Amino acid sequence: MIDDEHQNAPTDVSEDAQDTDVQQSDDGGRKARKRTPKKVLSEKPVTRQIRRHTPSERAEKIRRIEDSLTKDGLSLKAAVEAVGISDQTYYQWKRAEKPAGVSSTPSAPSTSAAPPSVGSELADLIKLEEENQRLRRLLGEKLRAENAELRRRLELD
Repeated sequence: MIDDEHQNAPTDVSEDAQDTDVQQSDDGGRKARKRTPKKVLSEKPVTRQIRRHTPSERAEKIRRIEDSLTKDGLSLKAAVEAVGISDQTYYQWKRAEKPAGVSSTPSAPSTSAAPPSVGSELADLIKLEEENQRLRRLLGEKLRAENAELRRRLELD
């Protein structure tokens, strides 16, 4: 009798397994996928070494890229890869090199512009503030005159 119980036990397990297969096959007859455990990340994240270029190195690389574009007829992507930087880095360096408010002209040298000194920046800022105050004063006078004219036309005064 003990042997009968042991013989029935595996068949019960297989019936349970068949029941679960039926439940899993309710999704259109497709087989259920086994889930693989996620990979455990290492404790130390791998960081990329960032290379910082000096302004002279940047200017030299930009000059080499521009020479490759004009003289050798290379594409921008090929010229940038030849000096070892990405095209986005090239665009960022070009934007940082160009002074603000200056339109790009092909005949203008890109590396000859020197940054303005702190004293001249302060003087320019003071001039701009004075101009701003003058324009605000003119706008206020104009708006007061228009307001007075409208009140006179509507006979509110």
